[in-house]
Amino acid sequence: MNEQDLNKDMVELLNTTFSREGMNGWSKSVYKGTTCGAHISYPSETSIALGSIVEGCDYGAETVVLEWPFTDEVIWSTLTDIEEECEMIWNSTHGCPDCFDISDDEPSPINLNCSSCQGEGLIL
Repeated sequence: MNEQDLNKDMVELLNTTFSREGMNGWSKSVYKGTTCGAHISYPSETSIALGSIVEGCDYGAETVVLEWPFTDEVIWSTLTDIEEECEMIWNSTHGCPDCFDISDDEPSPINLNCSSCQGEGLIL
């Protein structure tokens, strides 16, 4: 899918919402504008898909498809929901061995008060 294939009003909204022009610019804004490094794709001429992986997991946030028409508020609200889902996944799978004194190799939750990782967890 090329930018010229997309709905012109949607392109205008994306240019304004992300303060950049074009697919590469929008991707950069979505990635850098979120703590989880979300991504954007274009399943059709009148839709965008927003989602994110969670590093060290075989899954990530659920991909959300927005069908035109939508607003910048809907885009940012969706990205906020994706960030919250990624944080929940991270916190439930990236505990360090000291978080809950779990010694096996299975993913474990993060103890936000852990003195070893300071509640940040570990990249798997």
